[in-house]
Amino acid sequence: MTSPTCSSFSVGLWNCQSVVQKSDFCPTLAMAFSYLLALTETWIRPENTATPAALMNNYVFSHTSRLSGRGGRTGFLVFNDWKLTQLLPAHSYDLFEYHAIMITSSFKLYLVVMCHPPGQLGSFVCEMDILLSALPMDNCPLLIILLVPTSLIQSQMCSQPSYS
Repeated sequence: MTSPTCSSFSVGLWNCQSVVQKSDFCPTLAMAFSYLLALTETWIRPENTATPAALMNNYVFSHTSRLSGRGGRTGFLVFNDWKLTQLLPAHSYDLFEYHAIMITSSFKLYLVVMCHPPGQLGSFVCEMDILLSALPMDNCPLLIILLVPTSLIQSQMCSQPSYS
């Protein structure tokens, strides 16, 4: 696999709901997208070092672990010829989880994967604005990969205000 140019690479999103139990399958899925796979609901805890190691066959794995509780967390599998730098320190937002990276190769790109769990939107846009404002501002392209439950989208679309 050769490194793509700035204008041609594939991206995938997988809501894996425990990559811990599917680490053999994950690199195969990543190869289907060739260069970049965003992961949500990884369920990887900080003490688990075996799963990240298993995912690093031809890819670099970068993720944010959940410090307590079950479920959650996000990350990326990135083509190993690309240089990956994690952006932004881990910060906890009430309405979503995220992982932010910078990729450099023959191009430079910022990527953010976000996951909004089931529930109300609340101040989601405000929290997302705070997160995105913390990214470097150097005219570099930004790709935001967002997983939002369809039920939440449908409920927001149906709750249009009426003007009488």
